[in-house]
Amino acid sequence: MVYCGKLSKNCNPCHLKHTKCNRAMPSCSQCRHVGRVCAYRDEQDLLFRDETT
Repeated sequence: MVYCGKLSKNCNPCHLKHTKCNRAMPSCSQCRHVGRVCAYRDEQDLLFRDETT
């Protein structure tokens, strides 16, 4: 397992669009305003990467 570094706390759409995310749950204000589906990444799944192949 390899440590992948610090993760973005933003939701997926804000992370991809490089917009400010207020991290509100269940939907941030940016996604709610534009009508996007707001989804957050699971930190435990992304924190370590398996490279044993």
